[in-house]
Amino acid sequence: MRREDILLFVIFFSIAFILIFKFLKIYLKKRHFIKIDAVVTDITKRTTYQKNIYIYYYEYYYKKEKYTTFDQTKYKILGFNPQIKNVYNIYINTKNPNECITPLELFLSKISFLFSILLIIIPFLL
Repeated sequence: MRREDILLFVIFFSIAFILIFKFLKIYLKKRHFIKIDAVVTDITKRTTYQKNIYIYYYEYYYKKEKYTTFDQTKYKILGFNPQIKNVYNIYINTKNPNECITPLELFLSKISFLFSILLIIIPFLL
């Protein structure tokens, strides 16, 4: 193999390893939590200086108590477009219901897993 090929393998595999590590971190955390339904209550677009921030608010009930959480992104993400009154699955900690894994984190972990698989396959095709 040439040096360029080896460098290409190292770069692609290292990025894939980092993305798989991020996916596994969320996956292992998700195994200790329970899955419940959350409803999107509000969507806010906050404009500050020259950037937009999209905030999605969720409401969920656990043991007859109401909890709220939110997701915040700088960009609109293709494939993630929650609308008001849509129901999404979230994972919460039973000991502390305020600690949760939001739908955006779940979506980004799936995307990172798919992208890591793609990064492992691409060097062999080149």
